[in-house]
Amino acid sequence: AFAQPKIHSITSFQVGKEKQKNVQLFDYQDNGLTVRRQNWDYKRVDSTPRLVDERVQRFTVNGQLVSQEDKVPKPSGLQTVWKIENTIDANGCQTERRYVNLDNNKPTRMRTYSTKTTIRCRISEETLRKYELNRKGELEYDSFDIVKKFEYDSRDSLIKISFNYFYKGLISNGIPPGTIEYQRRSDGKVIEMYEDNVCEFCIDLMGNPYRATYDYNANGQIVLEKVFSSYRRLLQLQDSTLFTYNSKGKLSREAKFHFDVNNKLIFKEISNYDYDYYCDDLLKTQTTQFESQDFYEPPHGFKGVFKGIYTYTEGAICDKKDLLDFTIAPNPATFQAIITAEGLSSADYTLAIYSVAGALIHTYKVDYRTTAFDFSTANLVSGTYLVRLTNDKNSVSKKLVVVH
Repeated sequence: AFAQPKIHSITSFQVGKEKQKNVQLFDYQDNGLTVRRQNWDYKRVDSTPRLVDERVQRFTVNGQLVSQEDKVPKPSGLQTVWKIENTIDANGCQTERRYVNLDNNKPTRMRTYSTKTTIRCRISEETLRKYELNRKGELEYDSFDIVKKFEYDSRDSLIKISFNYFYKGLISNGIPPGTIEYQRRSDGKVIEMYEDNVCEFCIDLMGNPYRATYDYNANGQIVLEKVFSSYRRLLQLQDSTLFTYNSKGKLSREAKFHFDVNNKLIFKEISNYDYDYYCDDLLKTQTTQFESQDFYEPPHGFKGVFKGIYTYTEGAICDKKDLLDFTIAPNPATFQAIITAEGLSSADYTLAIYSVAGALIHTYKVDYRTTAFDFSTANLVSGTYLVRLTNDKNSVSKKLVVVH
């Protein structure tokens, strides 16, 4: 049995001249990780279903993705057309990601990402290499590398990615270096992201800047996202998305608007989310209305409505508040402390460290699948601190003593 309800299926209807149905089915491991997803298509609602694709995943005991296969039906049966292979070291860190395109089960293209990580599996450097199928039918390295370097602040928050393009081991003079920079609030949330010359597989020599800004409400939830893209090297608004939440903090509405180079609205998409009536926790339906004013489809573009119905394998237990507790060891701590949590919920944790005066010193994000989390105390001066662990339903605080 799963600790939390899991989606068993999603049934989607397209309302329009061609009424169609799409069904996604999910299988899980004992630890709740998705191991199989199937996508079925019905040309008409009452027609015979047709398997469109299937995804199969494999994980380590710690929840790290080891492999993934995307399969589609072919005359000879279900065949893998896309494969992901990850290499995990003894510390549970991912050291390589490999993406392989296949045709008739033979590789035709491959991308490998080799990564260097810190002790916490934080990526410090990543190298991308491409392989293509040559005339002999063999995968051949084309001597083109992209090397990315990652920079973090004192709270382990990513603040910058810088990368260069190399051809046969030398920095390419044809493609300028690229950067992605993050501006964060005092609580670590990203309020602006800026990309420049991001063209991993670009053919021309131009790199178009891109900027995104984010606004949050008092609960730290994003309420507005604006995306600016470069037209003739001038940043202009391209997308704007508004997020609305219900009284229990669940996403209830998402409205996205897309603009052309003249700031004219050409596409809008509005999604409404409905949750289980007695606990407002499990998603029941999602209805999306979209409308395009694209001049390529005169006179009015196109309109449509999607409705998704979610079915779960377990009944809701949200009438019971999660019991959240944790221990700190060692306490007093010198260089490192380990948090061990019980009563895990379906949402991630926030771990915050405060001084006795109430000043926030550090915050960390903790995956809900993790039962233990370590953090450094080497940079904390000797004294008493307040450690607060918060999930989506509860918050518990305990004292930590640091002695050097």
